[in-house]
Amino acid sequence: IAREICYYVLHGHLNTGYNQGYKYTQEEREKSAEANALASKLLMPEHVFIKVFDKYKSNFQKIASIFIVRKDMCIARALDIGLINCI
Repeated sequence: IAREICYYVLHGHLNTGYNQGYKYTQEEREKSAEANALASKLLMPEHVFIKVFDKYKSNFQKIASIFIVRKDMCIARALDIGLINCI
């Protein structure tokens, strides 16, 4: 839900285009990526994420459970901050 709120805040409307088989435009993909990035920063602030990452290293399942997000979001946040180079 954080991602949808961020999408609305950034773009002034909800992303209602999701439908199985729907082909997103490049602009829609970019807007979605912006919303995902903002939601990630709000849910996992950098200074807190770094402390948790330092404690649990690359145990992304544990880190995800602490922030109550998906594991792939934690990996993306670690990449964004520069804590890991690639997986």
